[in-house]
Amino acid sequence: GRAGVEQAKVLHPDVIIMDANMPEMDGFEATSLILKDNPEAYVIMMSIQNGDDIMTRVLCFGLFGVI
Repeated sequence: GRAGVEQAKVLHPDVIIMDANMPEMDGFEATSLILKDNPEAYVIMMSIQNGDDIMTRVLCFGLFGVI
């Protein structure tokens, strides 16, 4: 997560593929920090989790869905 945030600051990507579960910083926290600096980016969130909880978190971050 932390490495992704740092890379996004340098690269300013248009599309980001993010895993929800990562060590040190989860994908939701990383996505929040990235979108503060790059609100135009589209984030595709991946997760092995299933259910309403993960979808609720995804939608709260303004993402459109989860793979």
